[in-house]
Amino acid sequence: MACEVVGVDFIEEFPETLDFVQPVDAKTPLGTAFRVENIAEEDSSPLTAAVSHVHWMQLSESSDPVLVVCDMRRGGIRSLPLRDRDTPQRLLGRLSHPCHVEPCDLDGNGTTDLVVAELGSYAPADHDQGRVVLLPQNKDGSFGSPVDLATGLGWPVKKLARFTNLY
Repeated sequence: MACEVVGVDFIEEFPETLDFVQPVDAKTPLGTAFRVENIAEEDSSPLTAAVSHVHWMQLSESSDPVLVVCDMRRGGIRSLPLRDRDTPQRLLGRLSHPCHVEPCDLDGNGTTDLVVAELGSYAPADHDQGRVVLLPQNKDGSFGSPVDLATGLGWPVKKLARFTNLY
């Protein structure tokens, strides 16, 4: 009975017409341009990218910033140089299902390493396959093999990385 009364009260209070505020055009042009940037892949995989995280960062002090992208479906961590269209995209590392990346100099060698949260599966699941991984940057700008920082992590893998101030 209470539900019927609430429903009746709501209907009686509802206006006959809805007036929506019309957006006002900006007086100055937008200073940013947007364009589609496809994520390249070396293999002939029919799978499309499933971007889980993007981060605008500098991989070295002397380089332009790039957009670093985590692809949960295909496992790639790529840099997209958006300022220079002639510079190709670069695969920085490959994991199973990277979901978040943060720059830091974890090994103290003066280069920007990447700390990556890895979920362990593409679809949500109750398991302990998650991990936090270091992708160390070499002096020549390439990235070395992944180094496990924490393994056997369940759903709180991102919370763990946040708790430890990794991102």
